Amino acid sequence: MEATLTAFEAEEEMEVLVSDYVIIPKEQNLLVVRQLEETPVSSQLYKVDLTLTNLAVYRPGCGMALRKSIIDSTIEIFRRVKVDFNAVAQTHDQAAWLAAVARGTLYHLHQPLFIRRIHPDSTWQTEKKQHKDHLYGDSLSFVVYLKAVEKFFAGNQSYPYFLQRNFQEEIKNKIRSFSVDELS
Repeated sequence: MEATLTAFEAEEEMEVLVSDYVIIPKEQNLLVVRQLEETPVSSQLYKVDLTLTNLAVYRPGCGMALRKSIIDSTIEIFRRVKVDFNAVAQTHDQAAWLAAVARGTLYHLHQPLFIRRIHPDSTWQTEKKQHKDHLYGDSLSFVVYLKAVEKFFAGNQSYPYFLQRNFQEEIKNKIRSFSVDELS
């Protein structure tokens, strides 16, 4: 709690903070902890960049802390973007992540603040085995998600950071390139 509160005090614009974690068992091949594309703010604190890769959640909700100011945006995204980056039903973790990255207020603390146990027979692992294209950023599922994101943010003035970065064009280009690749 202390590390989280300290980070929020240091960065007033921060609305969502995610942290690193320790995985047990340590020697496992069930979970890949993905690198985020981010910009350093201080020794262990980074601002998560608005990129196509970072539209997917790469830290679990149990390691998220939110300011009250992000709640309305999270609810709006949860209700209107019906799928997550795997093209399955939207989750509150994904909605909070997407709201914060689109607002430029998602931060990452490079400090393990909790322990995550990985089970080979968990629901998450079963889902991963059944849908091999899930959890990877270059799949048809991800493009379905990008289309939902594009539709939600089209002209949405509530997200000036997203609009200023001309990010919608990058999303459109990714969707078009994937469609071309699929036809080849």
